[in-house]
Amino acid sequence: MTWSAPVLLPGTSLTAYQIEMSTSPTFDTLLFPSVYGDPSTIYFTFAAPPNTDHVTYYWRVRGVNGTTAVTEWSSSSFIVDNTPPATPEITSPSDQAVLSTVRPTFTWTAVPTATAYEVSISDNYGNFYVDEIVTGTSFTPSVNLTQTWLTFRVQALDETMNASGNDAIQVFLRLGTTPVNGANIMTTQPTFMWEAVPGATQYILEIDDDQFYDDTEEDSDGQILPPIVLGNVTSYTLTADQALAANKGYYWRLSHNAYNGGFPTDFNSNFFTIATGG
Repeated sequence: MTWSAPVLLPGTSLTAYQIEMSTSPTFDTLLFPSVYGDPSTIYFTFAAPPNTDHVTYYWRVRGVNGTTAVTEWSSSSFIVDNTPPATPEITSPSDQAVLSTVRPTFTWTAVPTATAYEVSISDNYGNFYVDEIVTGTSFTPSVNLTQTWLTFRVQALDETMNASGNDAIQVFLRLGTTPVNGANIMTTQPTFMWEAVPGATQYILEIDDDQFYDDTEEDSDGQILPPIVLGNVTSYTLTADQALAANKGYYWRLSHNAYNGGFPTDFNSNFFTIATGG
């Protein structure tokens, strides 16, 4: 709190500043006895106690000579709010959920004293795709997220930018929707389906009986099918030339060419098992 040095009447002098503080505009109850400060100092420091929740403080100052006032009171007020808001609770999706869209919607409970919420989305490698402040209780990213484990966090902010604790969940993102993980299908020419990716014009479908899709000593037959390059579609059915052998397990994964967000798609994150039955 600061003030300007007064212009004194002729014949008067100032020996101190008298400072008073109250939570009442009439100063009928003081926070502490009057403070008499050095006349060369035109400021006063006050530290509000922790967890002060939107309290208005009134203060005034005047010049004195001894205990005799030589100026009128000059008054002002300010509001202190150093109480953090409650922590919001994420309502959807659930923790550990498997998502099939690269732009999922996250929702959380409203906090009465919050004026905004800070949201972030990151992966397990320290890459941040989102770090934004929003005013509502839902958020859909405007960038395509990577197919991997992702952590979503939200915290509440009040009008003085006090921040709550974080609520956080982890979700796993993979595009494929059909066949589902662990499906047992009865055709050697299955149809694969997935959610459209905003901005994507090309998808690559890979199928193999080895979850790492490589040609190693343990996977001597190499990849079952070469990568299938597709256009802007959301499904594909294997042709007769691409038919899979019956009574075997397979993995499939999908990548796309709309790598918004600055990080390449994690190709190793989209595994499904297909057991064909003939």
